[in-house]
Amino acid sequence: MKRINMILLYPFMLIASSTLCYKLINSVHSIERALIVTLVISNILVWVYEFIYPFEESWKPTKKILVLDIAHTLISARIVTPLIKILIIYLITKFQFLQTNLWPHELPVILQVILAIISSDFMVYTFHRWMHKTNLGWRIHVVHHTPSKLHFWASARAHPINVGITFFLEVGLLIFLGIDAEVLAVWTVYMSINGLFQHCNIDIKPGVLNKFLATCEVHRIHHSTNWDESNSNFGTTTVLWDRLFGTYKEPTRPIENVGIMNHVIPENYWDQLKSPFLLNKYKSGLKTKQ
Repeated sequence: MKRINMILLYPFMLIASSTLCYKLINSVHSIERALIVTLVISNILVWVYEFIYPFEESWKPTKKILVLDIAHTLISARIVTPLIKILIIYLITKFQFLQTNLWPHELPVILQVILAIISSDFMVYTFHRWMHKTNLGWRIHVVHHTPSKLHFWASARAHPINVGITFFLEVGLLIFLGIDAEVLAVWTVYMSINGLFQHCNIDIKPGVLNKFLATCEVHRIHHSTNWDESNSNFGTTTVLWDRLFGTYKEPTRPIENVGIMNHVIPENYWDQLKSPFLLNKYKSGLKTKQ
């Protein structure tokens, strides 16, 4: 049974959650309700599986880490993301040219979702790579690499500036192109569930999917304490752009040591919130690559 779960859990959850969202939209006629129901069910299932089939026993978060990552989750989901949504709506209302009708509405929904995944991932890939390649960008992004344990709640650990710009770039592009609300909802579910699996502490084997998607095995390389490994795999949903631009590293071994070695940022929310402005204060004395 464990072997079956290791292979099938990840693709099954991506397909099932996306399909459930689309079906609910058409049955309850409410995108908001469909999103909430789908995300609640999917999140609970992923979290439960961490306790059933852990990838690394030592990655189970302590109470202190759990409180920190839940704080990141609540602030990103309940404050930053809604504010960015309001900003996007305001800009579209104020400047009509910010929304076009370039989106191929005539395509089957599944192809529209795939197009949304690939196009939005290009925006995130570009920004993500910039954050790793520049001093300013690393200041914005460093918080996301502070976890020494990857787990369900760690997926949301990121500075609000990082969260806000990323969300604005990927969602802003799709809205600019004129994507349908239903397709945007399904894309949101796919992105959310894939993000959870990327950082989850579940013993799964994506296998051939590593060659196409930004799976947990692919993304753990990006979180490696080894800079040569972590300076790769910038895509958040696919590895298409990493392959095209030569930044893809295929998983060849389990990654057990994650985090950063050139900075020691305290494990509390307020210090992490100040980190972009006080990053030099947290240098560990080890050789830095920024």
